[in-house]
Amino acid sequence: MSEPTTIPAFLEWYRGYVRRTKGTNPPPTPRKSRASRARSILVVAGSPDLLSLAPALGDRSATTAIVDRVHGRMRPASASQTIQVLKQLGDYAVAMGWIDAHAVRAEDRPSSIPQKPIVTYTREECEAFIAAARGNSLRWCAFLVTLTDTGRRVGEVLSLRWDALHLNVDTTYFELATTKNKRQALSHCRHGCANRSSSRTTSSA
Repeated sequence: MSEPTTIPAFLEWYRGYVRRTKGTNPPPTPRKSRASRARSILVVAGSPDLLSLAPALGDRSATTAIVDRVHGRMRPASASQTIQVLKQLGDYAVAMGWIDAHAVRAEDRPSSIPQKPIVTYTREECEAFIAAARGNSLRWCAFLVTLTDTGRRVGEVLSLRWDALHLNVDTTYFELATTKNKRQALSHCRHGCANRSSSRTTSSA
């Protein structure tokens, strides 16, 4: 049996806590991550063990100081997970009777994890690629034109078949594979991709 003030004791308590509240065991992999984040919290707080950390978790000002240090040292995704473990440590301290209530709040976690901006090519850049490909390979040209005009993924375009292309309609479109919800997906050519490349690529297919 681990000493109550140690991280292994916290991990065993958390395992039992999840079993009691959710009726299942936590997966083993997050256990290692939880232990690592708990150790990081002790370092950030300057506490040698969980018992010495407990008073800070029961005081809002001290908890805020720990949260601020976590945000300052970690990226948002890592900070969010670490503060979640900080809350679990607070629950553990309450369960051990070391404090009456912990001061970790839901808003201490990042409100949102910023996403990397999506960088796209301009229309002029796409046309430059197509022009360069046209003089090199008609198949490559048709591929780039289809990507540009439909906005589909590379794998979707590579898996297209000629019988999926519908030309005798007002707006040319591709008939894509059935989606997960069993619906038929259609992809329209916004800039006339069939007129720009199909006649040339058909002759070389």
